[in-house]
Amino acid sequence: MSRTVEPSTNPIAIAGLAFTGLTGALYVTAYFVAGALPTTAAEMESLNATPAVMTRFLVALGSAVLLNLVGFSLSVTGALLPRRPRVAAMLGILLSGVLFIGIPGVIVLGLMGAK
Repeated sequence: MSRTVEPSTNPIAIAGLAFTGLTGALYVTAYFVAGALPTTAAEMESLNATPAVMTRFLVALGSAVLLNLVGFSLSVTGALLPRRPRVAAMLGILLSGVLFIGIPGVIVLGLMGAK
């Protein structure tokens, strides 16, 4: 008499949720680095001598977007696995979607309002 044992965890979905959490931390880092970016034309001209702030901002933002995609794909994969709990996968998909749509949307709206 054999019984199938249902797994109690979904490690792929948990990894997706962890990557999505790292994404949130990187978006927060990019937000604070963006505060050091130039806001006037004179500051922008002086940026030619010190491009380190812009480089840090682009690295933080690019890494966040990449980690967001990784977290989303791991969460979707975890949701599609048969006989696994889907709570962590659904949380990862929801949080990743909010971060992916919300944060770049706020950045784009901020750039449109800066004109």
